[in-house]
Amino acid sequence: MSSIPTCWAIGAHDGGDRGRAQAEGWLAMSGITLAVVAHIPPAGVAAFQAYEDTVLRLLGAHDGTLERRLRNVDGTLEVHVVRFASPAAFEAFRADPERTAVADLLEQSGAQVEATHVTDV
Repeated sequence: MSSIPTCWAIGAHDGGDRGRAQAEGWLAMSGITLAVVAHIPPAGVAAFQAYEDTVLRLLGAHDGTLERRLRNVDGTLEVHVVRFASPAAFEAFRADPERTAVADLLEQSGAQVEATHVTDV
């Protein structure tokens, strides 16, 4: 079974997957909910939004759903609540060739992105 860290950073300032901050205790569970917070420089907003518009439509192909997508007025902060049926579904989404093909847009945006495993309280 696949497992994922409880929190990691992804994106332009950390070298993508190489920059994952691997929190103690990897999770293996039947479903997973992530809170994703992106801080985007003003000059990178258009590139970030183009990247997100492409990759978010891939979620359904990997048993994922976007439960919430929130953005501040100037587009420099975006928050997502995303759910996947399993850690394997999440890993398949991350490996999707269409997603990796537009990774340069995320890099160009200069966004700092953090994703954290969350649960309902």
